[in-house]
Formats: sequence, C-alpha cells, structure tokens
Amino acid sequence: MIQQAIAHFRRQLLPLHATPENPPFATPQPRRRYQATMLALCIGLLPDPPALASDALPAGVTQAASVEGLREYRLANGLRLVLAPSAASASAVVNLTYRVGSKHESYGETGMAHLLEHLLFRGTPAIPKLDLEYSKRGMQSNATTFFDRTNYFEVFPASDANLEWALRMEADRMVNAFIAKADLDSEMSIVRNEMERGENNPYTVLQDRMLSSAYQWHNYGKSTIGARSDVERVDIPRLRAFYQRFYRPDNAVLTIAGRFDTAKAITWTQQYFGPLAKPDQALPPIPTREPVQDGAREVVVERTGDNQLLGLIYHTVPGSHPDSAAIELLNRVLADSPDGRLHQALISTGKLVGLGHWAAHLADPGYTSFTVELSRDARLDLIKPRILQVLEHTRRYPISKAELDRAKAGWQNSFDKMLKSPVDLGIGLSDAIAQGDWRLLFKFRDQIEAATPADLQRVADRYLIESNRTFGRFLPRKQTQTAFSEEAPDLDKLLADYQGRPAMPDGEAFDASPATIEARIQRHRLTNGMRLSLLPKQSRGQSVTGSLTLHYGNDKSLFGQREIANLTADLLTRGSHGPKAQNLQQQLDALRSTLDISEGEQTLTVRFSTERNHLPAMLRLVNQLLRQPTLRPVELQQLVAERLAQIESARSQPDSVADMALLRHYNVQPKGDLRYSRSFEERIAELKAVKPADIRQFHRRHYGTSHAELALVGDYDVATTQTLVGELFGNWQAPTPYERLSEAFPRQAATSLTLQTPDRANASYVASLAMPLSDSAPDYPALTLAYYVLGGGQLNARIPERLRNQEGISYSAWATLSVSSTDPIGYLSLLASFAPENRQRLEQAVQEELQRFVRDGISPEELIEARSGTIQTLRLDLADDANLASTLNQYDELDRNLQWLVDYEQRLQSLTVEDVNAAIRKHIDPRQLTQVFAGDFKATSQQAAATPASVRPAAQSTD
Repeated sequence: MIQQAIAHFRRQLLPLHATPENPPFATPQPRRRYQATMLALCIGLLPDPPALASDALPAGVTQAASVEGLREYRLANGLRLVLAPSAASASAVVNLTYRVGSKHESYGETGMAHLLEHLLFRGTPAIPKLDLEYSKRGMQSNATTFFDRTNYFEVFPASDANLEWALRMEADRMVNAFIAKADLDSEMSIVRNEMERGENNPYTVLQDRMLSSAYQWHNYGKSTIGARSDVERVDIPRLRAFYQRFYRPDNAVLTIAGRFDTAKAITWTQQYFGPLAKPDQALPPIPTREPVQDGAREVVVERTGDNQLLGLIYHTVPGSHPDSAAIELLNRVLADSPDGRLHQALISTGKLVGLGHWAAHLADPGYTSFTVELSRDARLDLIKPRILQVLEHTRRYPISKAELDRAKAGWQNSFDKMLKSPVDLGIGLSDAIAQGDWRLLFKFRDQIEAATPADLQRVADRYLIESNRTFGRFLPRKQTQTAFSEEAPDLDKLLADYQGRPAMPDGEAFDASPATIEARIQRHRLTNGMRLSLLPKQSRGQSVTGSLTLHYGNDKSLFGQREIANLTADLLTRGSHGPKAQNLQQQLDALRSTLDISEGEQTLTVRFSTERNHLPAMLRLVNQLLRQPTLRPVELQQLVAERLAQIESARSQPDSVADMALLRHYNVQPKGDLRYSRSFEERIAELKAVKPADIRQFHRRHYGTSHAELALVGDYDVATTQTLVGELFGNWQAPTPYERLSEAFPRQAATSLTLQTPDRANASYVASLAMPLSDSAPDYPALTLAYYVLGGGQLNARIPERLRNQEGISYSAWATLSVSSTDPIGYLSLLASFAPENRQRLEQAVQEELQRFVRDGISPEELIEARSGTIQTLRLDLADDANLASTLNQYDELDRNLQWLVDYEQRLQSLTVEDVNAAIRKHIDPRQLTQVFAGDFKATSQQAAATPASVRPAAQSTD
C-alpha cells in the first residue's frame, strides 16, 4: 500500500508549469490497491465542419485556413484562433501559445520567459486567487516554456460556463498579470528549487553543457530556466517590460479543442480578446544566426553520479525545412531501442544501460542529439569508435527500406495517439506554431510519409559529420567537412495550396456518468472463471482500449520470489516474437497499437490500445506474449544489467533514498515475504542470484487466467470478440492456486530519519501517517475531502499554499490518501522537494499546518471546493477509456459495479463541515507522522540540530 502511495508522489513531482503531462490531482477510486491516477483525456476532431458564413461571424473576426477538422479564425488585433471541436469528448481544452521563449531573452534576461510562466499563475486584480478558481471548476491547468514559445492550457469538464471563464481569464492575464515584487520574491526560491532539481539530473546537465558549446551565439545554447544569477537578480520593471513586449494578441495563437459550441467559442473569443489593443510597436526581430560549426567540439562534465553518459549533438535545419522529416526518421533508424543501429552495435559490449535520441524541430536551425548511458566500468576508448561508426558512416551500410518502414510506423503510431489527446495535440500545435504555422504539424506528417531511404542518406551525409559534431571532448582533425545552414522556407508559399486530408471521423457523444456506463456494460464469465467486461461504443478512429489483469500465487509459492516476479513480467515484451521473429514494437506499430505490461503484488496487468480492425490480432499477440514468451537468457542478462545500474543510480538520489527508508520503516513481514520492503543491497543480491531457469519456472507455475479480469472499451463487434476471448484465454489454468495476501496494519512508532546524500543540490522530504481505514469505512469519503483540502487539490491546498506560495520553500509539495479496498489500512502521506538549508523551516511549517488542520478543521468554502473538485475529477477519470477499462477490472475483482460510485458521490454530497472535521480529529494525529529527510545536510547539520523541540516529531532524529 505505501509503495503505491510513494509511486503516486513521484509522478506528481513533475515540474508544475513546466511540462504538459500529468497535472497533479487525485481521484478517489475504490479498489484493492488504490492509486490516484493522472488525467489522460482522449478527444476526437469532427470532420471538417461547414464554415460559418462571414456575415455570421462577430465583427472583427475573419475566417482563415482549415485543415483536417481544425479551422482558423483571425481577430483584427492579430490574435489567431484555431478550433478543434469534438462532440465525442466529455471535456474541453483551452491552449494559448505565445511566440516567446528563452530565445527572445537579452543579455541579463535569461530565465525571464520561464519566470513569467510562473508569475502568470499568481493572478490579476480581477482574479487574484487563480488556483482557487481552477479548483472550484475541477480544472487542471499547466504551462510549458521552451526556446521559441510559452503555452498555457486548461483541461476541464465541457460546459459553456467553464469555457467562457477560461477565455475570459486568459484574456485578462494576457495584459493584467500582477508581475509584483512580492510574488517574485515568493516564487524565486521555487524557481531556484527547480534549478537544483535539474542540476541533480545527469542527462539535463550534460545536455545543457553540450548545447552551450554547440551554440556559441544563438540563444538555443542557453537553458530555458536561465542563469541563476540572472534569475536571482531580475529587475521587476525589466521583467514587466518583457511581459508587455511579448504578451500581446498579435503574438499569440489560441486553440480550443474538445466539446464546445463553435459559435459561442468564437463570440467569447472576440468578446474578451477583441478589445485588447495591438501595440503600435512591432515585435522586435532576432537577427542572430548561429554560424556554421567549423570543427568537432567536446565538453567534459565531472559530477557525482553512477553511470557514464555519452552525448552527441549535430546542427540541423529549422523545423519547417523539408529535411526536418528525414532527420526525424534518421534518428529513429539509428537510435531506437532495440531495433536501432546504435542499440545493435552496443548491446554486444554488455555495457549498454540506456539509449535516447531527440530531433529538435525549432523555428531557427535546430539540432539532433543522441545520448548513450554506459555502465561504470565501460571503456570509452573502445565504445566511442563504435558510436561514430554508426552515426557518421551510414554510407558504408545504406539505410534499407525495412528500416525506414519501421521508423515510419513508430512515428505514425505516436502521431495518431497525439491526435486523440487534447493536451498532446495542444503541445504539438504549440511547437508547430513556434516554427511559424500550426499547419506545419500536418505538413510534417506528409513529409514523413513521403520520405525515402535516399532522403535519409542525404541528410545523414549532410549533417552527421565530424565538423558539425559536439561530443565529450575536442579532437582536432587534419581534414574537415563543412556543414550546411538552411533558411526557413517562405511559409506563405509552402502552405499556399495545402489542404491536408479528410478529418478522422468522430465518435459518439459518450455520457461518462457512472449510472449510464453501468447500464451499457456486458459482463460474462469464461469456463475457467475469468471475468469479461465489455463496453462497446463508437470512438474516434474506431479505437479500442483493453485492460487484462492476472492474479497469481500465494504466501508459500511467492516467498523469496519478488525479484523473479518483476523480471518475468518485464521479459514478456523483450526479444523477438512470432513466425517472422519480429521485434514487439515493430508488430505494435504495424497494428497501430500500444501495449504496456506491469507487475504488482500478485498481479500482472496488460494495458493496450488498438483499432477495431486490429483488435483480433492484438488479442492474439497478447495471448502469445503471456503464454509463449521467449524468456531468452541474453535478454535476462541485459535486463539484470539495466536494473543493477538503476539501483546504483538510485542509491545517491535523495528521493529514492527517502522512499526506501519510509518503506522499510513500515516493514511488518519477514524477509522473503512478497510484502517485505527490501534494501538496495538486498535487491542487488537478489538480482545477481536470478537464473534463467528461475524465470521459466515462475512463469510455468504462476501464470494463467483462471483468476483474471479483462475489460474492453471502444469500437468492436461484441459477439465475435467474446468468442475470440474465450478461445484464447478460456482454457488457461495456473498450476498454483491463487490466494490473496492480506496486509497487516503497521504498529511501528513514529520517527524522524535524516539521511545523507552527498553533493546533491536538492533534498527530498517524504512522510506518512498510517490509519486503520478501508474505502468501505464510514469516514472514508470525509477523509477524501480532507486530504483534498490538505494537499491533494490545486496549489491553494494547505500544504502547497504554505510551502510553495507563502514560504517559497518547495517547488513541489503535495499530500495523498491511499487506502485498501480489502484490508483496514490506509496512509495519509506528504512529499516535498527543498534546498537542504531550508530543512528546519520545512519541518516547522509542516507541523504547524497539520496542527492547525486538526485544531481548526476545514471551512465551508473549502468543503464546497473539495467536493466539487473531487466529483468533477471522478467524472473526468471515467471519461478516459484506458482508466475506465482498468476500473472495470478492479471492480470485477471486488465484486462491485459502478453503482458503488453512484453511492460514493451521494455520500460526498451529504457530508457537512462537522462530519469532515470530526473525521480529521479522529484519524489524523501529527505526533504519529513518520518523516524522512534525504539530502546533503552536512553544511546545515548544526542548524538542523537546533530545531525547537516544540516542532520536532515524536521520535528523535537520527543520521
């Protein structure tokens, strides 16, 4: 249980206002292993809608381009509006992209674009508490900053009121954001904490140093987060001038996607954005162009760490240049895992730990990068020549059509998935907008499909050359080649006649309420006892989402098998499969499908997405992976090497060290028990002891579908699918009977642990309070709302409000509530990142907030906000097909149906302030909080020792 809570914490630690994925919120889902989930909304785009007649448009609005269901309108002040309506969506997304990023910062201004991104969440005179307004509406909001652009977006339950408010708010903060000294002072330490977290990441550090060498004049060579000195010394008048210079309607593109009324969206956009004046002063041009690189460059970064990293950067072209698509595909041919040439060339060394690549498609000439992670004992003088042989000598081994087809299939699979997600689509459009025009997103796809092996060979010969390379160190050469620098094409000419293709057909308008969903579910049992839940519905692109959960083993059969169980699950997707010995990813790309297999305590879960015509093949593939896995010794050897490298890296990371200490504090089972939390050293020993025969025996003894659940949500034929599922899974029995392992309530006394992680700029805090509570307990709904107020909602929740907004201690601070559906055990937990010197302030602030929470309880306003946010989040959770399929599986295991959620919502609606406050005082005792601090506290140990006794936890701190 506590493992799931901590895993949820770590997912929430993604930088707020920095990445588009996974906005932090929790959804109360009654399940045996409750684990709050992130938002993953899927929308569709209607076929190209009839254009509104020009006389039907509001005054000052004109119609512009239309491509594949997306239609653009323009306001007189220069704002561009792109609409992507979908009746099938239960949600809507407003995404506002400004063409300003770190590229636009002048000397002494580095980090301003990112800092403004933070400050725009501080509100305006008209909306002073923005986070509170988001929370009341159940909105998930975030923002991202990159080299060429900054974008802000809100995801919310579809309604006229929510859409109108979001548009009014975005128009307001375009010109009326506070940009106040007090907010800047408070946010400064948060941004500094974000910087420190980046400095903890070896990949980020290496990439930043390489870019600073590759780009000597252009601002692409400077990290988006900025120089620490510039950020810490930023001048408010200069920051406000930067804001006024770039935050303007003629420098912005507004995108609305999901379910909304098109006419109303246009009217409200004109109503709120139309009055904003277009400044008289034109946007300042950026004349700087990076000169052609004239020789190989190398940098060396010496930092505390575990594994070796090698990186290579080559200058390329603007994202709008036709060569950009070929470069993207070339990257995949060379560096995808496990089919790419680099992986194949390095895997035989036994030293390869990880491999990554990225082609940066930017407004100005960008770059392509490759990163290789090697074990500590790898010899660079032997491996570097192999890498250069693969990257810079492709002509010796021409790129084949099979390689190109595989790369295209992988890219197309990702592109199709992006089109179905409003958040991902918004980011994709934002990046295309930054390159010059949103239609480039679709033009790029066409160029991908048209690329030939000759195109890939041409760009390899042109850009992947020694004189254009930035590596680890500088090596002079007697002879050098000169790279080419390309200008961005004339976009008006490039896109003048571009029409795109017919838009993908939309699905049905699906009602995601629990009662309606329950009425449509068809439940069955196979002959071996496996449960099947079918929810057919029309969906965008005829998509189908599936979730299959296998339960296995018992106390005796699983004793000492924890690492073997993990490895067996991970090996299922490794190696080649099928009559053509294809790599699994090749098969998935051919089926336009995705698949994920994960292992939990006594469970194996297979989640997949596919399309109607590929569902039979996908079910057969899942059956083959589960029942006839390859389980090759060479794949086990590679997997063990990766795991060992990961553990070695985790041993010096503050968050991993803190998590491990908390897990081991709650140990109540003997060593070898599946529920026992192992130390790093114990995990290493177990990994090294695993043999191929152990894996084969575990699979043979434990896997089967006699105690399993499968749920399918989407567009498929019920009768033929039910028959096929029965043929594939209905006769598979596990030799070892399944008996669920119960969880015992931990009785350990509360304590406080301080753990040293030398040379880490950022520290980690994790704490937990165990409660004898299941999701069936009368107090569970009340505690769900209490946790939302404490730290599970927006940034205005008590813990993030105190630690982030008031104190400026932590960039990320949250709370979560995880409970069991089968055993009376739950955890209220807290997590924060912070600078080591702020340890005393953080500890005191947490104790004070908890004591105030118990003493004063919540207010009527907080109750209304928490109830609304919790219920709206629950509805959004059910609107996601993948999450809905997983929920159906979990409910089948618990012998529940969705009426449980109907009743749960009613229980939430009936709660009073007194009910919630009574539950808080009954279950939450700050003195029983176990706390773990991990970081480099050597310089602050004396200060930490002087912490007042009144704010210390129950047990004495130990180092």
